[in-house]
Amino acid sequence: MHIYWLVALAIIGLINGLNFFIAKTKNDVRWLDILWPLNFLGVGILLLIIHRLTMSQSFPAQHFVVIFLSIWALRQVRYLFRRQKRFTLSTRHDQDNKMPSNLLSIYIKETLLAYALSIMLIIVLAYPIETTFLRNIGLFIGSVIVVLGFLIEMVADQQLRNFKYRLEMEGRVLKTGLFQYTRHPNYFGETLMWIGLFVIVVTNSEPIIQFVSIISPIVMITYSLTSQRIYNNENHLSNNEEYQAYKNKTNRFFPWI
Repeated sequence: MHIYWLVALAIIGLINGLNFFIAKTKNDVRWLDILWPLNFLGVGILLLIIHRLTMSQSFPAQHFVVIFLSIWALRQVRYLFRRQKRFTLSTRHDQDNKMPSNLLSIYIKETLLAYALSIMLIIVLAYPIETTFLRNIGLFIGSVIVVLGFLIEMVADQQLRNFKYRLEMEGRVLKTGLFQYTRHPNYFGETLMWIGLFVIVVTNSEPIIQFVSIISPIVMITYSLTSQRIYNNENHLSNNEEYQAYKNKTNRFFPWI
């Protein structure tokens, strides 16, 4: 099944190359963030096609993972595109929206990050096993966690968007809704999604390879906790007394801690 790993890497490399071309053409690094989720859409759909052409049977876990990541990717692209049209979109790369000079380094990092997060997708499609009652329980539990994480991210994004639309809130800090529990509930929700996907994959793929999929949620948690976008946002508010008070009593990532 090594072909899946190579095809996934080729797809991600190609999509990221296209993303960089668009960003370079527009001289705007924000396009790298806006289009980056398309990596999972491309990998999921093309690997599922290969799977259907080369294997006699597919299983519910595979369809759920591919369909969900496709929906999530399209929703992310739409949200980030609309956000950058209305507000300044902080990126993972720099506070300046102009294209940086170290393009090759950024391209490699973006490709490796997308590839690491796609490992679960590769494993569930390349190493499937027959559905059983216990594996269906794993699929159900994982699906609940995934949907919960998706809803948290979606609601948090909408609450932040609505807050920024209110002119009287300019310079203020969002401390209500999900933001009263964590300063970055959207990142928490996204991480929860990857944990749920891991539960699905680890219970619905071959034992010899299934635990390799833990790389994806570990990378997502690490990325979320060290995100340049979070650092940029919090650094921008470093002199805001209201934000500092909010920061002192609200955890950066995990709710109620």
